[in-house]
Amino acid sequence: MKKILFGSVLIGSLLFSNGSYAQSTELGIGLGGMVYRGDLSEYIDLLNLRPGGVIFLKRNYSPVWAVRAAFTAGRITANQERYNDAMARYNELSFSSWLYEGSLTAEINYFNFRDKYNRPKVTLYLFGGLAGFYSTPVPSPEPAQGNLIKFAIPFGLGVKAMVGKRTNLGFELGARKTFNDMLDGASDVDPATGIQRGYRYDDDWYYFTGISISYIITKIPCPYTYDGF
Repeated sequence: MKKILFGSVLIGSLLFSNGSYAQSTELGIGLGGMVYRGDLSEYIDLLNLRPGGVIFLKRNYSPVWAVRAAFTAGRITANQERYNDAMARYNELSFSSWLYEGSLTAEINYFNFRDKYNRPKVTLYLFGGLAGFYSTPVPSPEPAQGNLIKFAIPFGLGVKAMVGKRTNLGFELGARKTFNDMLDGASDVDPATGIQRGYRYDDDWYYFTGISISYIITKIPCPYTYDGF
């Protein structure tokens, strides 16, 4: 917990600090899909993919890195009836839930895609940070444990391109490592029957992938001539 708090304070201080580079602030939206992996689906099953969306505010500090605050929402679901293993055939559990996430992440660009001398104006990037999410599985065998705000570690990669002086397009693949085994409402054994339903020490994951468009709403000039922004 101390490491999480320290990381949050560090990222927050960087978000509002002033550097010697030109800076810009972007407002963006994105659409894509969300999928879950856990006790009811032990691998990423694209048949469980459901719509999701994101809105974000990003501060670019240099051609190399930026900080992004985002709100993401989507639906996660799974149904064991489709899987051919002993536990799935016996339990035949299913769930469906809306998931809401707030996150703060740092982005690291491979190339200065805003430099007017670079062609094409495209870069790969990595991102990672901290997120809090809320989800209530329906039906939830253990609702008291399934509807609390939890922490996750979001990370992934993407590609973005500058398509105008102030407009960017992006595509992103992102994973969320949770510290919770109740996204699906099933963990360990059924308290009523004693039947194994999941694995207590195998935390659930969820993923979001999508396309985005953003617009640079403000620019802070550099104190010297610089063509990067």
